[in-house]
Amino acid sequence: MTLEAESHIRAADVVLLILPTALAAHHVISLNDNFINLLDLYENRTRPETYKAMAEAIVEQVHQGRNTCVVAYGHPGVFVTPTHAVMRQLQEQGYSVRMLPGISAEACLIADLGVDPAEHGWQSFEATSFLFTQQSVAPTAALILWQVGLTGEVSLKRFVPGERGIDALITCLQQWYPADHRVCVYEAPISPLEQARKEWVALDELNTVQFKEYSTLYVPPVHRATLIDSRLEWLALNKSDLKGFEAVPAAPLSPWQNNN
Repeated sequence: MTLEAESHIRAADVVLLILPTALAAHHVISLNDNFINLLDLYENRTRPETYKAMAEAIVEQVHQGRNTCVVAYGHPGVFVTPTHAVMRQLQEQGYSVRMLPGISAEACLIADLGVDPAEHGWQSFEATSFLFTQQSVAPTAALILWQVGLTGEVSLKRFVPGERGIDALITCLQQWYPADHRVCVYEAPISPLEQARKEWVALDELNTVQFKEYSTLYVPPVHRATLIDSRLEWLALNKSDLKGFEAVPAAPLSPWQNNN
């Protein structure tokens, strides 16, 4: 949490919490003890109903004229549906609203796996949406599937994969990747006391893994990208003009890419 974020929490009339751990909540409450825990709204609701109730609770505080601060885990704009709904509504109503960036699971993944989006390219999808829709995948670029632990779960009430969700995802991914391609189930630590989960398995063994609702799947590139001569011609270039430039090959698995 940045010093700027802490200053807004201290200055707020009320702080609304969307935090998964008591440790994280304790830190925020130490800065401002006038708080409302929005996680209580999950009880007896589907996920969309919960997000709607959270948004309504936030807007209600603003409409009461209170300087309102919402604190969410990770990045408040990444897979936090209520924050976007609230921003749209309040901005349309003429209120001043600002989102401060946080550290997302994607940022943690980049650090923990030691990967660089600039090396191969970067593709990112929500897992169930990826499975249900027609997508163009470049196996020369890294692929990130968010919320793989909820793949195919259509009741929107449970926090586990759908009955055949992971099997279907394996079948889908095998359109572009071989069965023995190594993929990583990743979970960012949600407290300083935890270690990141980095579990590498063959793609066709993904259905043997235990998932959490916030598990992310990292699929590394399967082969290198190649230069396209016709595109070089658009720039009146040829390969000899590139002076050492070449498509970056997919890096081999490193020793640390094992089950933890």
